[in-house]
Amino acid sequence: MDTGRKGGNHCASWVDGATLFDVAQSHGVGRYLLKRWMAQYCESNTSENTKAPIFVPVVVTDPEPSGPAVIEVGLGNGRSLRVSSDLSDAQVRRFIGLVEAT
Repeated sequence: MDTGRKGGNHCASWVDGATLFDVAQSHGVGRYLLKRWMAQYCESNTSENTKAPIFVPVVVTDPEPSGPAVIEVGLGNGRSLRVSSDLSDAQVRRFIGLVEAT
């Protein structure tokens, strides 16, 4: 990338021969701010500042099984009955019969 500085061609030229400073200026970024950013970038990429990546082993486990869900059955008399989802249809019918009988 052509920064517009003499003797420095970091990567490749911009289209139509524009320099990095030209592009920055067209977006309202001043030359001195761009120079500061470039200096900070170069400082952060020196060999003494770069650290080897740290790899952390990941253990993937299945989530703990939760208990059975609770189902709320609305009854015609304004009452509701909450039952466990692991009950059979016959058991739920018996509970409904008991609640409606009271």
